[in-house]
Amino acid sequence: MSVFIKSLITKSNPIPMQSGNRLTFTNANTSAQNKNGYLEYYNNIVWLRAAIQTIADAIAQSEWRLYKKKDGGDREEVTGAHPLKELLNHPNPFQSGHDFLAQHQTFVELIGESYQIKQTDMGTKELWLPIPSYMRAVPDQKKYISEYIYERGADIRHYKPEEVIAFLESNPLDPLSGIGRAQSAGIDIESLNMMSQYNRNFYYWDASSGTTITYPIEANITPDEVNRLAEQWNAGHRGYGRAHRAAILTQGATVNNVGMGQKDMDFVNLDKSLREKILGAFGLSYASIGGTESVNRANADAQILNFARWVMVPRLTKLREKWNMSLVPDFGDDLELDYDSPVPEDTAAMAGVIDGHVKSGIMSIEEARQELDWGDINKDDHFMIPINFSIKTGDEILNPPPEPVMNPNQLKPGNPNANPNEQIPPTKALITALKEFRQSIEKH
Repeated sequence: MSVFIKSLITKSNPIPMQSGNRLTFTNANTSAQNKNGYLEYYNNIVWLRAAIQTIADAIAQSEWRLYKKKDGGDREEVTGAHPLKELLNHPNPFQSGHDFLAQHQTFVELIGESYQIKQTDMGTKELWLPIPSYMRAVPDQKKYISEYIYERGADIRHYKPEEVIAFLESNPLDPLSGIGRAQSAGIDIESLNMMSQYNRNFYYWDASSGTTITYPIEANITPDEVNRLAEQWNAGHRGYGRAHRAAILTQGATVNNVGMGQKDMDFVNLDKSLREKILGAFGLSYASIGGTESVNRANADAQILNFARWVMVPRLTKLREKWNMSLVPDFGDDLELDYDSPVPEDTAAMAGVIDGHVKSGIMSIEEARQELDWGDINKDDHFMIPINFSIKTGDEILNPPPEPVMNPNQLKPGNPNANPNEQIPPTKALITALKEFRQSIEKH
């Protein structure tokens, strides 16, 4: 194998390095230029921005709570002021907690990386977000990562591993860097970008397909005349402001449009197809970003539930685990952060379950009200109770009284063969009497 081929393999693939019992990897060194391309796409691709901003804003609006761990696995919320809570609300002098989290999540969605740098200024702890495309981890055979380097032109900064909280989306080719969801849809994003550029050029240059001007052979047009005619044509007809002007041609020239037009390209359906692929890469649907096409109340509610459960919860969980591992211990080993679940309660389903429990006797009305957090029953409250309901105590349910009995002859007075001492359950007596009554009708 040539030295050149070996160098290509070395640069394009991470190389495992065995050190004792720990397996580490060299950095695959994904170029900053490639990653910056996706950061630029965020400014140009409307569906990409809509998807990422929807997620980033939702994550930034999440509610976080600080807890103090107690024995037995219990915990107690820290309700007063605390330096960690203040840090999350104001990470640095230039960003609010909302802006910080939104920018962090934007980086994660685009290129799968975000680095929160911990710094202390005059005793005050701060968190900063560098542009992740310029950050790289330096692998180490003993410590796994020896340092992080931020390099942007002449600006080079070195950070210790404990100063950086690295958020990386799983990259099978390089554990020391991440890969964003936008990158997984890179071909579709690039196709959408090209389609937008095509449409822009359609109006900017000619508002029509490519144009050819053909002269017969006998016209004997020289190259200089061809150049002059091209300049005159572009000056008079190129661009959306000059489209559809009349053209006067001589010497038997003809004008032909070549290439595919907007209708031939089917841009409307192509845009929808690319939109669905891009949104799908982020686990979103058109309704998730506010679209109302073919959306009704039922599937809109389902989309809200799915967005919270399958989009927000995994991302918030990663934040929680990383902060509890690399940030919270700086403020005390007995503390932990947690988020309020964004998953809305399905009140309709819960009400249906509780209603069934009440009707079947599993729950009382009082228990149902407690479950729904509606408070105790007031003596002035009015309730609609079905007539087939009966109220029993727990003792009556556990120890039901014996079923009452009656003399069936009470249902058929005057029967000479009646046994005055016969006693059977009333239901059975009624059935017996009805059978005998039916038999007597059939005989007559």
